[in-house]
Amino acid sequence: MSEPAPDVASRESGASSPHDGRAWPRWLSWAAEACALVLGVLLRWSLTTASRGWELKHGYDFDAHLKYLRYVADRRALPPVTEFYVAYHPPLYYRLGGWLLRHAVTNDGLMELAIACGVLRLVVLWVGLRLFIKSSAARVVALVLAGVLPANLYLDGMLGNEPLHALLAWVALLGLALALRAQGRARLAWAAAAGVALGGAIATKVSSLALGGPVLIAVLVELAPSARPVIDRLGRALAPWLVGVIGLGVGLPPHARHLTTAHKLLPTTYDTTPWEREKFKKVADTPYLDRRPLGYPFGPGGLDIFKEPWAPSGTAPSRFWPQLLATAFADYYNIGFDGVPRAGEPVVTAAWHPLRQATVRFQQRSVAGGLVITLVALGALAVALRSRWRTRDAAAVALLTAPLAAALGQLHFAISFPFDNQGVVKAHYLMFATPALFAMYGVAVVALARHRFLRVLAVIALAALALVCAYTLRTRHLL
Repeated sequence: MSEPAPDVASRESGASSPHDGRAWPRWLSWAAEACALVLGVLLRWSLTTASRGWELKHGYDFDAHLKYLRYVADRRALPPVTEFYVAYHPPLYYRLGGWLLRHAVTNDGLMELAIACGVLRLVVLWVGLRLFIKSSAARVVALVLAGVLPANLYLDGMLGNEPLHALLAWVALLGLALALRAQGRARLAWAAAAGVALGGAIATKVSSLALGGPVLIAVLVELAPSARPVIDRLGRALAPWLVGVIGLGVGLPPHARHLTTAHKLLPTTYDTTPWEREKFKKVADTPYLDRRPLGYPFGPGGLDIFKEPWAPSGTAPSRFWPQLLATAFADYYNIGFDGVPRAGEPVVTAAWHPLRQATVRFQQRSVAGGLVITLVALGALAVALRSRWRTRDAAAVALLTAPLAAALGQLHFAISFPFDNQGVVKAHYLMFATPALFAMYGVAVVALARHRFLRVLAVIALAALALVCAYTLRTRHLL
């Protein structure tokens, strides 16, 4: 939600006009951004239409999440953490979903809850973009990417805690940024609101503890030596501290029930589920750094991921970053994003399941386009992070480090539990921390387009986005 200088002026409040001399007319800006937002909304609404091929039961761990919800709905209590392999998750989503089920909401109604969370998340992104991104074109590109990104879209059609978790985390990130840009009482008010949202996210899924990294970095930025008096720097650092303290105070108590059963405050399924514990015992005595080869986090992998962007990818050894790329821009585990092939349709075997042969080329191109998008976004993020660190822009630094902290958390999980056949790597796990990546991609495209000699790179970046759009539209049976 920030962009490299000189495109964004350093604004303490973030409330100044988001337009510059080359910006679109105000009405055109609003219209274009609204259209980009509507595209994302319509794609999510299409998930509810049976003719589009998606069904709620296709989502990851559908049966286990439904059992958790039914248990809460029927017994009005939380299940023992050993009851099913997702029972270790904190209860906020399941309390809400169980309450809805008790009041005659169907499983499809729970999908509508997930879609509503996804739509609200896009709205939160739009608000953040309008507050912190000057370029109208950059905002449009960012919204389109957020709307069509496969991992971000199908997250919003699944049963489980991820959609609510991502929404609360995005609200927390926006609140943190607003707190760090505000002054006086408004600063503390925004910090308190961000802390409550972060606490709700932690009480929905433990992954959002990764946002503690950006919060701590914001504290360090505010405390860093500068022309400000020491007492002023200490006062400014109070806001991110407040976010962290309130977040932990709200989010950690629901996890306390695990102490009596799993004997850990933050267990995983490998601590609570009998057969998962047995599986983990086989690697428990292996030193952490020996559980994966060095090439796993550092190796780029081969080209197999572009030829067969599904699990397992060819005969190449497992690599973290190619898997993350394929799970972001394709149906890596082939759980049914494109629906179930009809009898007689030509299919290939992908991730041990049939996949329409006609979809393969779209999927291959989407992953190739995704690589371009990822490199562009990360390049812009690196430039912006360097610029904002030098200007001590704590809000921007916090937002820009959030996706990096989440990715490192995902990598740690994948190394700790080296079981590729259980889907330990999924890009939809990271969606709670990605708003800055969407913004940086939009900023980069506009910055490249404005440079005479780099304009061709902007065209390539937009062509890559078109490939992802084509794949997503194909899975919605619109192409």
